[in-house]
Amino acid sequence: MDMNSDARARMQRRRTTLKNAERRAIRLDEHLAQRLDALLARAVTDHEPLPDWQIRQVYYRDVGEYEPVDPGAAAWQPIRVGETWGGKDVSAFFRREITIPERMAGQRVCLRIYVDGDSLLRLDGAPYHGLDHFRNTVLLSESAAAGATHLVELESYIHWYTSTEYTNVFSQAELVTIDAEIEAAYWDLAAAFKTLFIRDIDPNLQTFLETHLQTALLALPLHEPDVAAFKALLAEIRAEFRRAVYATDRFKVPGLMHMVGHSHLDIVYVWPQREYIRKIGRTHATMLRLMEQYPQFTFAQSSAKIYADMQTYFPEIYAQVKQRIAEGRWGVVGAFWLEPDCNLISGESFVRHILHGQRFWQREFGLQSRVCWQPDVFGMTWALPQILRRSGIDVVLSNKFFVWNDTNPWRKNTFWWEGPDGSRVLTVIPPGHFIGMVDPDHMDEYWGAFSDKASVGETIYTYGWGDGGGGVDPEMIECAVRYTDFPGLVPTRFAAAEEALLSIAERSQHADLPVWRDEMYLETHRGTYTSKARLKRLNRESEILYRQVELLATLAWRAGHAYPAESLDEGWKLLLGTQFHDALPGTHITEVYDDLLRDYDALQAIAHAIRAAAAESLFGADDGAHVLIFNPLLCSRAGVIRVPAERLGDRSLAAGDGAPLVQQRVQNLDGGESVLVQIDGAIPAVGYRVFALTGGADDPPQPPETELSARENVLENRYLRAEFDSNGELIALWDKAQARPVLRPGERGNRFQLYTDRPGRYDAWDIVASYVDEELPINGDSRLTVDESGPVRAALRLVRRCYNSTITQRISLLADSRELTFETEIDWHERQRLLKVGFPLAINARHATYDIAYGSIERATHRNTAHDAARFEVPAHWWMDMSESGYGVALLNDCKYGHEAHGHWMRLTLLKGSVFPDPTADREVHHFTYALYPHGGGWRDGGVIDAAARLNTPLYAHRTDQALAAHSFIQCDAANVTLEAVKRSERGDHLIVRLVERHNALTRATLTFDRPLQAAQACDLMERVEQDLPVDGRTLHVELQPCEIVTLALQFHTA
Repeated sequence: MDMNSDARARMQRRRTTLKNAERRAIRLDEHLAQRLDALLARAVTDHEPLPDWQIRQVYYRDVGEYEPVDPGAAAWQPIRVGETWGGKDVSAFFRREITIPERMAGQRVCLRIYVDGDSLLRLDGAPYHGLDHFRNTVLLSESAAAGATHLVELESYIHWYTSTEYTNVFSQAELVTIDAEIEAAYWDLAAAFKTLFIRDIDPNLQTFLETHLQTALLALPLHEPDVAAFKALLAEIRAEFRRAVYATDRFKVPGLMHMVGHSHLDIVYVWPQREYIRKIGRTHATMLRLMEQYPQFTFAQSSAKIYADMQTYFPEIYAQVKQRIAEGRWGVVGAFWLEPDCNLISGESFVRHILHGQRFWQREFGLQSRVCWQPDVFGMTWALPQILRRSGIDVVLSNKFFVWNDTNPWRKNTFWWEGPDGSRVLTVIPPGHFIGMVDPDHMDEYWGAFSDKASVGETIYTYGWGDGGGGVDPEMIECAVRYTDFPGLVPTRFAAAEEALLSIAERSQHADLPVWRDEMYLETHRGTYTSKARLKRLNRESEILYRQVELLATLAWRAGHAYPAESLDEGWKLLLGTQFHDALPGTHITEVYDDLLRDYDALQAIAHAIRAAAAESLFGADDGAHVLIFNPLLCSRAGVIRVPAERLGDRSLAAGDGAPLVQQRVQNLDGGESVLVQIDGAIPAVGYRVFALTGGADDPPQPPETELSARENVLENRYLRAEFDSNGELIALWDKAQARPVLRPGERGNRFQLYTDRPGRYDAWDIVASYVDEELPINGDSRLTVDESGPVRAALRLVRRCYNSTITQRISLLADSRELTFETEIDWHERQRLLKVGFPLAINARHATYDIAYGSIERATHRNTAHDAARFEVPAHWWMDMSESGYGVALLNDCKYGHEAHGHWMRLTLLKGSVFPDPTADREVHHFTYALYPHGGGWRDGGVIDAAARLNTPLYAHRTDQALAAHSFIQCDAANVTLEAVKRSERGDHLIVRLVERHNALTRATLTFDRPLQAAQACDLMERVEQDLPVDGRTLHVELQPCEIVTLALQFHTA
């Protein structure tokens, strides 16, 4: 195929830049390549220039919303081929009518057009084809009708993520006729020619191919003017070449590579979500056209959300895709709603991704996916094997480990991944990138790196442009068709992704594969645990909020009130969308960040409305003379509770006898006011307690005698004595109950450590090991003063300058608590700097334990091996702990994910200041809390899980007129079991309770409910019933295996 030379040159530069194929010098006569180009030129038999178009330049503000670049100009302006268009963030519409000339009647007619941007071409009003830097040719007809007229419209976007150019050239527009036979002969020869570029090619294969290519190409009658004669000779040459090369039995390679057309499509990245919507149209329209042209071609697209958005914004494309799915040529792949980050989200979020994904597949296509498709994630939590298997998923795929590990090359391509409970899932780590080229050098290198040629014998190869969509181009398919059984290459077959992976799974059943009993830790992109810290906080808050909201809504439904299923679905889908693997990790542009903040505002507003309605249904109007405090945890809450001050007004909480409780009004660092109340007794598990309002806030009761005090540089209560220097660093922390130091003598805790953070190209993504070599002194002004002196809490206030930033802390002890709490505000203005806080512990431990989704994991505190050394920064959720025999210390947090335990130090990574892809990242005010929690025994006996849950999970206060007795909806007698979800079942007739065993212990737990049970069933995570369980009035006995996730479907007798 020929094209305007300037357009061809520009496209080839783009292609070469992205493919980054290392072309190695081999002995080839360049004349062969010249003759191939000449043959391609002869395939184009006629041209009809289309120089004159109209253009409308706009700013794309939202889906379907545009603003003119020049409001004073006419909407449509003329533009000719060769002229420029664009500007920063400019989109443009191009249009004109085209008419098929008489001389092109009955021929294969294509539109060649190149505007130097990403475009969706509409033909006669319907979305028809994508155009980009890898494709400029649109087939209009295999046999064109003379005089046929079409309206051609393009919507184009100038910005492309590897370029900073803002002006593009409209460099080509013409109708061409292409001879299919000449073109096919070209691809027969060109595909073979490409094979010569294989690294370390077999010399015999090289000689074989060179000989036959030279014979064929030198025999081409390229200057024969008679087309019929030229084609006749070409057909003879082609037939002989195919007989000698394509039909040979020589150079056979055993094995099989499943060729899966794919387009990785990031919902956000260096483009906002509204641009992703346009990418849906461009990418999938093109794939549909390729399916019409190539009957062998199969394509796979992941993520139910992409299809849901396609259905909304491109219904014409969606209808065609749905038909191709029914035919089996278009494969949906991946059970998830989208491809989320797999380190940072909660176990329950994983379940909801799968639940919403599988619901969509079932409703729309009548199928369920058996594959977890996560090619681009930055590591995978150890909880996933059990979550996947308990959701009916058999195979997980992820590419990044093989491609991106920076310390230890990933050696395993096919293996069993075993979770902490013993669940196993087949895992496929392809030996190459998920954006694959159909080039023999890439394919040969890929197969050569495949570790399981002997045991499994087949692998999956995804090809097609990705990240920003685009997908497969015609060159890829033309080559793939010819490489199905080509000498020197492993045999290939077109396949759908799920079909390929299930085939690999079937063969793996008979292979002796290794077992991986650990997390899937990616040895790069460690900064994703920290970048855009505000998003991490909002994610943590929202996950906890939706757990509480669903619990209240479900209890209200059980009491006979309507269940807000649609609102909960809407909110959950917004939350799941914020967890995309370039959203929550913070690896995106400024505009994406702003959009995500709006999404969090929306999803939290939905949740608050549902919670308020559910609470009113259960407890009456929210304006009464009593305060109901609701505890959503499976552990009771005693001691001090925090109540928003606006819930009390100027009143105080009173005990059952009407006597006011000891309480203290405090200012929150993040704004607002709270009341800390020392309650007698406890608020029951998954239940509430009602307190009366009495007196005024200025008429407190006489507090009891305690050891709580705050004085210059010292905090103390009955358990702990903490001494600080003027910088707020802990000089000493003494555990009075255990009569021992918490910190290593002579070293200081709450030590802020600031480092230069210049990890290279992937600034927001990465923290590199060498960051420790550039620690910066923090010598700014510092002031530590007494802030609060009880009776409930004693606190010191720290204000400390850190270069361009200010750290403010309220360091506090409650009267009867073992937690030293650091409520923190940082006004952060550092660029390419990394802030950590560390504690040197008087603990001897070779391993630390970290909280992860639905469980915990141990990691080494030493760096004896390369694998240990690579994990210098690791992800964790609510806590980390270092314990020795009989004693330990946990570091709790309410929104931080980057952790480190090295030697006797525990550190939290607090903030980054990356400049790419968002030059403003994290430069704002941040609020977070962490707490040091010394405890007797190990983390299990020390109650670390409950302490972290109390820190993270706020109580809910509701004003009611009903003086209700204390009440628990659910109780459990096993302290090692946590309640992860209470919701209405998807089929709408059961109450779902999800539990997790947290201590790696076989547990026989007794659940006690506030109503008699009618029936109970054990389910998988998709709520499919597995077995009936016996009930005994209000109690249910449940056996949990170590680390097991248990889902129960319950029905109750009416009250």
